[in-house]
Amino acid sequence: MVRVASRLLQEAKEATIPTKFSETNKLHFEDLPNLRSLSSGETIELPSLEHVIVNHCPNLKKFGLGTIKSSQLKSLILDDQVQVEDNIDTKIAHIFEFLDPFSTIVDYIIGDSKELSKAIDNIRPSHFTNLQLLSAKSCDEGINKFLSILIKRSKKLEIIDIEKCKTLEHLFDLEELMPDEDGHGKYFPMIKRLSLTELHQLACIWNKDPTGIFVLENLQIMHIKRWS
Repeated sequence: MVRVASRLLQEAKEATIPTKFSETNKLHFEDLPNLRSLSSGETIELPSLEHVIVNHCPNLKKFGLGTIKSSQLKSLILDDQVQVEDNIDTKIAHIFEFLDPFSTIVDYIIGDSKELSKAIDNIRPSHFTNLQLLSAKSCDEGINKFLSILIKRSKKLEIIDIEKCKTLEHLFDLEELMPDEDGHGKYFPMIKRLSLTELHQLACIWNKDPTGIFVLENLQIMHIKRWS
C-alpha cells in the first residue's frame, strides 16, 4: 500500500488523500521532491498510525494527520534521523508539528523586512499558535499585516517588542475583528508588555475599532521610546 501511494504521489505537488484510514499503521514517503502536503485542506485521520518515515521530501510543509493519542506514535524518522523512539509519550496535537518548527515556536525574532515577508508568504494555519514573544526590528509596514494575522491565532503571546520600523504608521488593523457571544473580544488575552522604540511614523496603536471590543486587559508595561 505504501509503495503504491508513493508511486502515485511521485509527480504530485499537492495530493488529496481520503479523510480516514482506519487500519493504516505505517506511512513511508521517500524521494518526493514536489510533495507539499498530504491533504488539500482536510485533516486526515489515522487512528491506527504507529510508524512514520519521511525521507528526502524537502517541500513537505504540513502533514495534517489529525489527533495522535498518547503513546500512539512509536517511531518517527525524518531524513534518516529517528525523532521519536519506542514508548515515548507524545503530547503533540498533530504530527506536522514535528515537521514544522513554526507550529511550536515560542520566541520569534525578526531581523528585517525580507525575513518578515518570507514569514508572511509561507504562513500556515498552525504557525505561531504557541508564540509567547515577538521581537521585530528594522521592518517595513508589513509588520502591521503580520500582527493582524497573529491577533487571531497567538492567544499565548505575552510580549511584543517593535523597534526601528521607520514606515510603520499603526500596529493593528481591527476592522475585521468580531465580538464573541458576550460582546467581548478575546484577542491577545495574555499580552503583558508592549515595547515600541524609534517608530517615528507611528500615529496610533490601532487605526480603527468599529465594534469597540479590543482591549489588552492583562497589559502591565507599555514602553515607548523615541516616538515622534
